[in-house]
Amino acid sequence: AQPPPAAPSSSLRVNGLKPGTTAEDLAKLFGQYGHLLSTSVKRQRPVINSGQLKWPAVTGGGRLGFVQFATSAEAQQALHALNGAMVGGGTIYVEAEPADAAEIKS
Repeated sequence: AQPPPAAPSSSLRVNGLKPGTTAEDLAKLFGQYGHLLSTSVKRQRPVINSGQLKWPAVTGGGRLGFVQFATSAEAQQALHALNGAMVGGGTIYVEAEPADAAEIKS
């Protein structure tokens, strides 16, 4: 028997953030879709590929955001509204974080 499908996550990962983006910026953008429990912006580490240092292409300079909503319904609404949106002159990519990953970060 297969395990039941995972419940939708209330946490989102935001790729494509421009340098200088803050947690407050994320709160303003995502807060219109529901009650936020937390926001954070982290600098993503570069990767070594064939001996060369490279930033992952989707992060737009190495910034990665995390947004946690009070409910998964709010998170899904924000994901559908903002994935692929133009923000600060660039495109952001929003994806749901697995529920277990959100617990590890907190």
